[in-house]
Amino acid sequence: MPSVSRKHRDWLILIIVNLTVPVMVAWEHYRGEASRPVAFISGLASLLVLNAVIVIAIHFRDKRNGNVRQRNFVIAAIILTLFSTLLTAIGVHSTTERNDYLELALSNIPLDQIHPEQKALVVDLVRRSAANSRNYENAAAQMKPYSPQLYSAESFANDSVIHSVSDQFKKATAVDFAYREEQMGTMNDFRSKMMKVDPDYLKSFEAGQQEQQMGEINEFQLEKECATATLALYDYAEKHTKDIALKDGQLTFANDAVRAEFSRQLEASKSLNDRLQTAHQELVRRQQLLRKDVGLKPGA
Repeated sequence: MPSVSRKHRDWLILIIVNLTVPVMVAWEHYRGEASRPVAFISGLASLLVLNAVIVIAIHFRDKRNGNVRQRNFVIAAIILTLFSTLLTAIGVHSTTERNDYLELALSNIPLDQIHPEQKALVVDLVRRSAANSRNYENAAAQMKPYSPQLYSAESFANDSVIHSVSDQFKKATAVDFAYREEQMGTMNDFRSKMMKVDPDYLKSFEAGQQEQQMGEINEFQLEKECATATLALYDYAEKHTKDIALKDGQLTFANDAVRAEFSRQLEASKSLNDRLQTAHQELVRRQQLLRKDVGLKPGA
């Protein structure tokens, strides 16, 4: 009977270990203590080491006692390890990583009650960036669509129409640039404070945000180039209204040189605008992926 009881105990230990590791790894990932790759690799390593230790320890114990462990136990240990590896992969993949910074940012806890200071600075960055985005979305929502449509033949009909469309474009880009500058100011303020508190964390933070920041910088540069080109186009059209006329929805030109220069500037402006829209869509896609990774729903 003692030998049977010992065998049962050995099986129980083996099963408990192989069920506990997937649960603990999934919990660590949920708590944000380990990324998906790190959680899976650490879980796999733990399973291999623990199962090897158990099998070897039981083997030497039985050898000292003059018992011979059946091969079925080793085979079962291997099968359990493979099964637990599968459970670990499923657990890590199916759990959303908890983000303490995000939870604190969405709470009403004052910054002076958040410790350490490094965490408070990150929470402040998230809150201020979110506030900037809300203000921008509210301002953008109040902007009316261009009338006539930007770059359309109707938008070059006469002096007053050209001037009106140009003013609409200036107001829209002013809102965009103000938002960009506000976000850049918020980030620069964060960098300045974090450099004094925790330079190593700042270095790690910026490394993780490098691709997103480069995308934002490239989009901002494109937006400035597009704004410059578009305003120059409408300024050129306003200066040459005597040579440009709208007839049956099409622009006609009394001067070939004006036609050529206007067409060149129009195509350049539209090309820059198309590139800007493509860059913006890609940036939005990346932002949505980042929001999904930290558990934010679209529009949150």
